[in-house]
Amino acid sequence: MVGDIPPENILGARDVRATGANSIDELLESLAPQIGSARGRGGERPILLLNGQRISSFREMRDIPTEAIERVEILPEEVALKYGYRADQRVVNIVLRERFHSTVARVDGNLSTEGGYTGGLGDLTRLSIQKNSRTTVNLHAEGNSLLTEDERDVSPADPSRSLVGSKSQLRASTTINRTILTDVGATLNAEIEHNQGRSLFGQSDFALNTLVRNTRSDTAHVGFTLNGDKGKWHWSSTGNGDVGKSITRSDRADETGRDRAETTSASADVDLTANGPLFAVPREMRA
Repeated sequence: MVGDIPPENILGARDVRATGANSIDELLESLAPQIGSARGRGGERPILLLNGQRISSFREMRDIPTEAIERVEILPEEVALKYGYRADQRVVNIVLRERFHSTVARVDGNLSTEGGYTGGLGDLTRLSIQKNSRTTVNLHAEGNSLLTEDERDVSPADPSRSLVGSKSQLRASTTINRTILTDVGATLNAEIEHNQGRSLFGQSDFALNTLVRNTRSDTAHVGFTLNGDKGKWHWSSTGNGDVGKSITRSDRADETGRDRAETTSASADVDLTANGPLFAVPREMRA
């Protein structure tokens, strides 16, 4: 239970397994009817807590397998106020097992029935949970091949135009949670990601060459969370920093060169919330 407000519903480990979800994202999708807000318009994503504490972003729990979950607590919207959010989102607290170790590898491949298109992904996650620490390391790779118009029933079919561009993605992330300064829960999350793609968009004015567009993007993320208690007060601080760069190069129809578009972005945020009684209640007024 988070604070003094009881959950509206509790799902044990057996209930979680019964959903058939292989990831926390899939678990939240299966619980959508239960975790939608009754006060908002119904489409707000619930506030997520991990072991009763705030997280900097969903990245902190994205790679945790559902087998590591001990229970899921669905709390009313009022709990959101205690963590600095509006009271129009339901709160979902995911409680992990005190001790859990796993290495999960996943390899998927797909091939279209008509040919001309293939794709696949590989994912490796190492998770180690002990009483006062948690470490997650994830490596992820996925991609698909190019699919052109002449490989499908498109009229007129043009082999120099793609219906689906080729793409590849590489991602590495880690989350480290430790107890510091005796009673402060600290979490650090870091991630880097590389994406690139290739698509075709017709022929040049001289009908000699296929026009190609290449895209590439690189991003890096770091986030932290601090949670602690001071007397009857609970405080938490979260922060996120992101940098990214993307480049697009496209052939020119007149074959005079290539156009280049480049964007660079950087952002950061930090917030601090505290919750507790402002005034002491006299003993004679206590129930």
